[in-house]
Amino acid sequence: MQIGKLFLIAGIALATVVSCDGTKKNGRASKASGNTENDGSTVIAYYDQEKLSEKYAYYREQDSIMRTKQMEFQQQLAAKQSEIEQYYNEYARRAKNNELSPLMDQQYQQNLQQRQQQMMNFQQTKGARLEQDALTISAEIHDKVEKAAKKFCEENGYDMLISKQVTGQVMYINPSMDVTSEFVDFLNDKGSKDKDDDNEKSSDTKSSK
Repeated sequence: MQIGKLFLIAGIALATVVSCDGTKKNGRASKASGNTENDGSTVIAYYDQEKLSEKYAYYREQDSIMRTKQMEFQQQLAAKQSEIEQYYNEYARRAKNNELSPLMDQQYQQNLQQRQQQMMNFQQTKGARLEQDALTISAEIHDKVEKAAKKFCEENGYDMLISKQVTGQVMYINPSMDVTSEFVDFLNDKGSKDKDDDNEKSSDTKSSK
């Protein structure tokens, strides 16, 4: 089982298209609308999904956590496989030297089967847990990006924020509509504020005890 890059799964989760119902700001819209006056026409902006995954702090943090978990899983699996191989080599050596009675030979084979089954159970159970963790985190990231995108649109006068991706259906978007840098900064600023709020709440909770 290979998790790969968390957003392997979250790559789909970040493919967000947000439509805002908020009122546009007066005058020109921000960078994404280029030189178009805000005259009531639809104002569209886009962000580059690949760049977002590279620069969005929370995304990178969660991706790093999942990579660490995946590495630990692979190491545990390799250790179990190595133990089985060592046990088999011992069995093969003793069998070749005629050191095993029929009962001992049977016990070795039973033990080998048990160890292989235990490794398979571990692989399936731990692998499924990692996949579920990745799905949970990707859903959380999707929720954060979607909520932030809506607020970003409302504050900057955009009607729609589109995710541009290599395998996406949009063949071309005018570069003047690119707000990747602004949106990433918005996401990271919001993440920092959320962390500060959480720390403040945690501190208040401890002091009240």
